[in-house]
Amino acid sequence: MGIVQGCLVIGVRDRNSVLAVIVPKVLGILAARDEKLHGFGGCCAQITGSTILSAGRINAHRLLLSVYDGPEAAILKVLSVHVTDFPAAMDRAFYRYQNGSVAVLSWRRGRWEDAIMAEPAAPVSIVDAFRGTRF
Repeated sequence: MGIVQGCLVIGVRDRNSVLAVIVPKVLGILAARDEKLHGFGGCCAQITGSTILSAGRINAHRLLLSVYDGPEAAILKVLSVHVTDFPAAMDRAFYRYQNGSVAVLSWRRGRWEDAIMAEPAAPVSIVDAFRGTRF
């Protein structure tokens, strides 16, 4: 159930397939918008009324991507992933997705996934995200 190629991901159960489209899309939205939002560090973007994306550099080869969703009074972190452009140097047991480039810390599936995919921003690859200076 669900369509990854056509941008609907809510029904897709394979984590690697969803991460293959969600992570580059989040990176693309953040690269295009780069907003500063109170209470959210680093590079941020607010999509829809209740979904906030953020990214911050952990070190030269790792980013922390987070997605928050919910009403302002009860906003929750619904996705937390580490992303690396140097999988050969990372722990394969931790970076289990996208050929060793993505580690999932927490993930609560929901409508926010399709809201991200509906955004007009072009996806940015993990390698290209590390080449830029936004994160």
